[in-house]
Amino acid sequence: MVETRFTVYHRRAMQLAGAMKLCQDDLSAYASAEALLAVHSAISYSDAVTPY
Repeated sequence: MVETRFTVYHRRAMQLAGAMKLCQDDLSAYASAEALLAVHSAISYSDAVTPY
């Protein structure tokens, strides 16, 4: 269960981090979106490494 939970949240964090890279091409237009993705990526990563 713990390994499955880690995998799900870690994968989500990596997907959000990858989406941030797509925003770099036009940072002025996507600055707020990139900030939101960064926050959600950090939350997902935190969920992945924090045991219940």
